[in-house]
Amino acid sequence: FGVGGIVGHANLDKGSATLPNTTEAENVVENCLAWNGWVKATADDDGEHYSSGAIIGYGCTKNYLINCYRRSDLVFQECPGNAANTLANQENANPGAPLGKRAGTYNFAYHGKAAEAGATLTTVARSLGWSEQVWDFSSDIPVHNVDASQTPDNPGGGDEPGGGDDPENPLTGDGTQANPWVVHAPAQLKTVATLLGSATNYIKLGADLDMNSSAWTAIDATSKPVDLDGDGHTISNLKASLFSVLNGKVANLTISNAIVSGGDAISGILACTVATGATVENVTLSGGSISGNNYNGGLIGQCNVPVTFNNVKVNGTYVKGKLAGGIIGFADALVNVTGCSYESGTVTSTERYCGGLVGSVAKHASKFTDCSVKNATITGESDRVGGFAGQIRESVTTTRCCAENVTVKGKFNVGGFAGVFSGTAEDCYSSGTASATTTEAKDTLAVGGLVGYFEIGQLTKCSSSTNVGGKVNFGAGGLVGKMLTGTITRCSASGNVTESYRGAGGLIGMLSHRTGTQTISDCYASGNVKGSGYTGGLIGFYKNSKTTTIERCYASGEVEATSGATGGLIGMCNNKGIIVKDCAAWNSVVRGSTDASKWSSAYVVGVVYPSITLTNNYRNPEMILYAVWAPAETYQHDDVSPSAPLIRQDGTACTNTGIANGQPGYPLYPYHGKCVTGKTLSALASETLGWSSDIWDFSDELPKLK
Repeated sequence: FGVGGIVGHANLDKGSATLPNTTEAENVVENCLAWNGWVKATADDDGEHYSSGAIIGYGCTKNYLINCYRRSDLVFQECPGNAANTLANQENANPGAPLGKRAGTYNFAYHGKAAEAGATLTTVARSLGWSEQVWDFSSDIPVHNVDASQTPDNPGGGDEPGGGDDPENPLTGDGTQANPWVVHAPAQLKTVATLLGSATNYIKLGADLDMNSSAWTAIDATSKPVDLDGDGHTISNLKASLFSVLNGKVANLTISNAIVSGGDAISGILACTVATGATVENVTLSGGSISGNNYNGGLIGQCNVPVTFNNVKVNGTYVKGKLAGGIIGFADALVNVTGCSYESGTVTSTERYCGGLVGSVAKHASKFTDCSVKNATITGESDRVGGFAGQIRESVTTTRCCAENVTVKGKFNVGGFAGVFSGTAEDCYSSGTASATTTEAKDTLAVGGLVGYFEIGQLTKCSSSTNVGGKVNFGAGGLVGKMLTGTITRCSASGNVTESYRGAGGLIGMLSHRTGTQTISDCYASGNVKGSGYTGGLIGFYKNSKTTTIERCYASGEVEATSGATGGLIGMCNNKGIIVKDCAAWNSVVRGSTDASKWSSAYVVGVVYPSITLTNNYRNPEMILYAVWAPAETYQHDDVSPSAPLIRQDGTACTNTGIANGQPGYPLYPYHGKCVTGKTLSALASETLGWSSDIWDFSDELPKLK
């Protein structure tokens, strides 16, 4: 038992007693050929003996098994008296996609892949990139071609160290900082990969490398730190990740037209994962693709330890994974990302978390500064899909970042910038389209021009011109779909919101949270809003929030809903914890319902639960309102507070309660605000409402944020 064409027993999970320096990361069988006539084991196949295999008899889940082939007519027999066993092809294996285990305790056989019928060992060896400087291929079975100068320190032979596959420009250097290895050809890079030591290994490219005809195995630098300086050169046509684990630094490098299939393993074109303190700067990915069924990123699949990225550009690269990001798949640790961009590509996820720059960012103090996604298509088959990030969690800061001209589509919790957001963003913006495909009527689903689902945090000086669509219930907004706890200040939205079911707003679709506070100040929305109900030019629906303040805000877009609860500023407020003051509904038209059996519509707030606080709010005197009650421009609606409940159409006041149901006039509780003629909104805001000229520019008829 334990019989193999190449290796009988390869169980080195924790190193070998006879090879004390062996680590599990070094258990590699790569580009090897089992050209035996027979592999035969005589032990019973009873699950109690070690298995046998055409390549490896008994392996383990920690082995790296890469590009190994067996002779097509190799005869394999396991168990006495059995006829020759039929062998299935097996793909590569590694700890992320381990060797499959058959029935029984000790069955970890590896048979590799069958070579083509009639192929010679020499033919297959050449296809695997065996070096002509090492092997003599003049017969069907290669033999060593060794000259006297070849040594372990000089594997290429010749008068100069190296040799590689460019005799005119041999591999030089010793891997130190003072004398880095200088690589001119793919074979030299492969040679350097075998020479890495435990101290930092310094590598520099001396020429562009075309890997099209080279079988490449990703470098595992876990315990062998690397400082790779591309020196402005390009590595093109990679068919595997450059690194499986990047430990160290990569700089000044372009990777072009890489086609990498990660299978079920975490994958990225530069590296699958990273070691603590890794740095990537001045690196460009151009064209190519990365695909698979795990966490996939254009550059790096997963950052589960701190990493720094500076000036990374990914252009025209297709990225697909279970979770996917244009540069980083999953940032599961602190990352500092500065001056990085993803452009003119497509990112697709088959499950949740999909983003143009990063799929998901975990709860660490990560920072994204001056980063962008432009002219890209981001599509998730599930939720948490964003033009910049699928999800951004607490403590994460984004500054001067954007998702520009993006097409973002997902099932729900979709945002032009972020699908789900819980951090801090300043001076960020989005443009393009964001749409949700769900038809479920739940108030936990959202789509927004900048952020789909805003859990907690702060947005400052952010804007969106993204057009928003999708039949989302209670949560479609020009800036934010649904907001729980946090602050939005000095922000704006100019995109249109259409096709929403209920809870659509020009700035925010829905405000809802039973704890915490919400503050929206010095904001405006100018896009048109269309929904079936609970629809407002600024806010669609206010529900179940305890403490909310909306001040110095306005809406100017057209508003339309088919079933009422429609307002120029807010569609519906159904809780007394809200304060709205010094705001303006400056829309040209609000099309609500004229059916008295449906929820009311109004110039300012469509439905007001009687004891909320509405102070000093105004409407456009030229606004056209379609509603059961549309008072003349001379009508001045009294302010509303717990001590002075809403005045109804008949001039009587509601009782002091947060519940409208059951009061006279139900369900008609509109609030029309005050009206003044002969003034622009800029004049009204600066002279009457006290808006600050430090924040607002009053030079046009409508104020704009500075």
